[in-house]
Amino acid sequence: MKYTHGGNAFLYGGEILDFSANINPLGTPEPVREAAARAAARADTYPDYMCTELREAIAAREGVPAGYIICGNGAAELIYSAMYAIRPTRCVIHNPTFSEYGAAARAARGTTEKEVEFICNPNNPTGLLMPKDDIKSRANENDRVMFIDECFMDFVTGYEKYSCVDLIEDYKNLIVLKSFTKMYAIPGLRLGYLMTSNTDLLEKIHAVRQPWSVSTVAQAAGIAAARDLHTPEFMREYIASARKTLETEFDRLGIEYIKSAANFIMFKSEPGLKEALLKYGILIRDCSDFTGAGIGDYRIAVRTGGENRRLIKALEAVLWQNR
Repeated sequence: MKYTHGGNAFLYGGEILDFSANINPLGTPEPVREAAARAAARADTYPDYMCTELREAIAAREGVPAGYIICGNGAAELIYSAMYAIRPTRCVIHNPTFSEYGAAARAARGTTEKEVEFICNPNNPTGLLMPKDDIKSRANENDRVMFIDECFMDFVTGYEKYSCVDLIEDYKNLIVLKSFTKMYAIPGLRLGYLMTSNTDLLEKIHAVRQPWSVSTVAQAAGIAAARDLHTPEFMREYIASARKTLETEFDRLGIEYIKSAANFIMFKSEPGLKEALLKYGILIRDCSDFTGAGIGDYRIAVRTGGENRRLIKALEAVLWQNR
């Protein structure tokens, strides 16, 4: 099995500073952590299969009916569930982007005439945004299902201009995917949610889902996260400031990068940079396994000021040594 994602710092042992996973660098907010800890005491009972209270909390946060929401064991499970439900014969994927779109489509072995277009917004790994009007024009093509992955949207300054959650009611062929993993730093709990007003599609997704895929602990953490609007408001400013500082340092070092709207930056450097930085205790994402990217393409998360400075010092040491 080939692992094609970030967040695998545990494989390297020791004290590794992980820039490969695009997670809130300040960690899990205390109310979310406390809710999860309290729920762990109820591990001797089955979780609510329908995630009733969690869906109601998400509905209040997103401004959509709870009946439009399906929760899952991370965003990845919902991508696969949607593909098993739709079984499209054709998918449009804008590379480089998240590899699980293609993997899920291939696993579903499509038999229907449906076409699915995946749009990661902002895109991973580039951090680029697609304007909402462009998505609306595509959504007007009734034979196409628009699958919009907004797992990093909460980090975007002015996200209201780009998020498609408010289009769900009017476009039955629109699916919006979100996750609590990134903003609330709970990748170990696995919690995402999908929203669509297409009741037929919702029923088909429910029919192929695993039972009890969202644990009691994950549901409790999600309820607390859904009610916490302060964290994303604060983190949008925090990330924008830290990202600007990193961009300034990249300019100084002569590193070519893509202007990102998200909490990560894709850049180009010399082959072997990932391995060189590991000697300094820093793990970055080698993007060469993204379709559409190549050798020398990398991605870093935007982390705290001190951690970002440590990265820049390591980059200076590696790059200047080779010049």
